[in-house]
Amino acid sequence: MSNTEYRRQKASRRVSGSRLLHHSILGVRYWIFAVVRTARRWMSPFPLGLAMLLGWAGAAQADLVMRLALDEGEGAVARDASGKGHDGAIRGATWAEGKVGKALAFGDGQFLEVPAKPSLTLAKSFTLDLWICPSAVDDGRNHRVLTMFPFPGPAEHRTGWCLFVNGRERPKSLMFIMYHASDGQARGTAVGWYGALTANRWYHVVVAYDGRRLQLIVDGTVVDAQDASGEIESAGPLRVSDQAA
Repeated sequence: MSNTEYRRQKASRRVSGSRLLHHSILGVRYWIFAVVRTARRWMSPFPLGLAMLLGWAGAAQADLVMRLALDEGEGAVARDASGKGHDGAIRGATWAEGKVGKALAFGDGQFLEVPAKPSLTLAKSFTLDLWICPSAVDDGRNHRVLTMFPFPGPAEHRTGWCLFVNGRERPKSLMFIMYHASDGQARGTAVGWYGALTANRWYHVVVAYDGRRLQLIVDGTVVDAQDASGEIESAGPLRVSDQAA
């Protein structure tokens, strides 16, 4: 798999996949899925089934917030290679083959959880970059993919953010919603990709927020963008998958 198969968007311009961060183990190249503090820094892989690593093209190791390779292939802990100590506890998910290397597959009530820490909070800007392979997209339920809401508790607390597969409405869609403070009020902004989602297919998904605009990018194409400003209200752990509702 060539680096140049993938393109990412940095701010409002595209960058070549050849500039993306990766690492190799025994000759196998792993893409990077990262959670980072600013929208200028990139992350990448993951499925529902799931596989992920964290990083940014050209970013120094010190700039990474989290880097989960999910290359352990066994055990109940996903190790963070960023040095920040954001290891994830695997709750019921099973190891599987990923887009590249290993992945985690999730059923109902199964998730990976990274405990809440100030260093994991994404307030002013961020980029989420991942591979997903949803096993269901049209079953009348919503399936969380990546979430930072306060747990336990409902999403109606109006804090945090969530990437999820919306199987309740027509057309079926991939949605991202975040709650942010703007003009002294709590506001929700959502972006979505409607009608094209297919089960058991891998998608490269990027969500980018730079303090001015929220974008959803699927397989290198900006599929939706909305103006947004202010700091993100987020609390609680970071969870991958978690539940269907």
